[in-house]
Amino acid sequence: MRYLLERILMYSSVIFLLGIIITIISYYFLKDICSSELCTGTNYRGNKILSIGGIHFLFSIFILASVTLIISNIKTYKGAVSYSLILIIIGFAFLGLIDDLLGNKDSQGFKGHIRSLLHGRLTTGGLKLFGGPIICILAFMPSVHSLGYLTLICDVIAISLIANLTNLFDLAPGRSLKISIVVIIFCLIFSTNNEWQYGVLGILAVLLYFDLKEMLMLGDIGSNSIGAMLGFSIVNIVNINQTYIVIAIALVLNLLSEFVSFSLIINKFIPFRILDTFGQSKERKIWLKKKLSN
Repeated sequence: MRYLLERILMYSSVIFLLGIIITIISYYFLKDICSSELCTGTNYRGNKILSIGGIHFLFSIFILASVTLIISNIKTYKGAVSYSLILIIIGFAFLGLIDDLLGNKDSQGFKGHIRSLLHGRLTTGGLKLFGGPIICILAFMPSVHSLGYLTLICDVIAISLIANLTNLFDLAPGRSLKISIVVIIFCLIFSTNNEWQYGVLGILAVLLYFDLKEMLMLGDIGSNSIGAMLGFSIVNIVNINQTYIVIAIALVLNLLSEFVSFSLIINKFIPFRILDTFGQSKERKIWLKKKLSN
């Protein structure tokens, strides 16, 4: 038993380090490719930085998936990234990229996208609203007989809501990634045969550093795909009754965002603000202080 535990811990550490290494390599190798005007945006201080930083999450998760799948084919191993998750990440990243490159900020939130659709105009946000669930259905359909239709529908709703919620939190350097890291740690504590999540933890840790240093913004391509991955991880450790609770919480938070700013709530409560600004640049803290004093 002790030997088995040591093997698991050793493998988990290797996967965690792999996540860190491939993300650092991704950042520096893709730096020139991502330097075009199309890939850059203006942050809160007016500085031009990479606006689709989520591309580094995609690059890293694909390498991580390849490594874990190769290991699973060499020996009996159930800790690999599943093909369903790969499809979900690719699909949600694609929808996010469309929103990053072609999105119109005039129509935002569920109300804005649905209102536009009722007027015969499909927004990129509306495309995410309906495209996300379709991608999840495609990913889960091969296993529908083992899952059951009710579980499939609930998982699809939960993943879609969590992906959108992660996107909503991505309004300050590091905020969305800090929450994502907490969720992944929670999933690691309560899951089995999901050692790939240690690699994800390494990937998110490096992206958090880059985000806090204002070297990149995740963009919708990042927050959308990371959120979908978090949703997938959550629904795989809860039963159907717990999934109802997850859906209820995620739905309430999504609807709440239609009426109140999460940033306003976070900045109003000092403990939340301390956690939110932890690790952020001095310039960001000065900017925020001036904004709150106005």
